Amino acid sequence: MALVWSVLAGSAHAQRLTPEEMQAQFRQLEDASPDKRIEAVEVLGRRGWSLRRDIAPRLQRLLREDPDWRVRASSGRAIGRLSVRTAVPDLVAALRDPQVEVRVVAAAALWRLPDPAAVPGLVELLNDRDAAARQWGALALGVVRDRRATQPLLRVLVDPEGAVRMDVIRSLGR
Repeated sequence: MALVWSVLAGSAHAQRLTPEEMQAQFRQLEDASPDKRIEAVEVLGRRGWSLRRDIAPRLQRLLREDPDWRVRASSGRAIGRLSVRTAVPDLVAALRDPQVEVRVVAAAALWRLPDPAAVPGLVELLNDRDAAARQWGALALGVVRDRRATQPLLRVLVDPEGAVRMDVIRSLGR
C-alpha cells in the first residue's frame, strides 16, 4: 500500500520545474537504467504541475511501454499526481498490467481522476487475485458514482478480505 499512498502524498505544485530542468528529465527518461528513469519520472511528477501538458505524453508512453514494471508504476503515480485526464485510457489499460503494483497504482490514479470510461476496467479489477487491487478498484468506482458499478460492487460484499468489504461499503454509500 505504501506504493499507492505516494500517489496521494505531497503536492504536485511544490518547487516548479523550469523548462530547462524538464528537458534534462526528458533526457533521463531515455536512460538504460530503470532507476534513472524512475528518478526522472518522480521529479516530473512532483515538480511538473505547470508543465504537465508537455510532460503527460512522455509519462503515458512509459506507462504503456516501459519494460520495467517499476517505471510503469512510477509513471502511473506521476499521472495521478499531475491529474492528467488525457491519460485515463492508458490508466484503464494499465488495470490489466501483469504486475499487481501497476494495476493498483492505475486504480489509485483513477480514484483521483474519476471518469465513467474507467468503469468497465475497474469492475474487472474487482475480480483481481490481489486484495489491494480489488480494494482500489472499489474505491475508484465509488468516486465515479456510475450505476453500472452497483451490482458488481454488491457481489464483492462477500470478499474474503475485510478491508475490501469496507471499501465496497464506502463506495456503495456514495
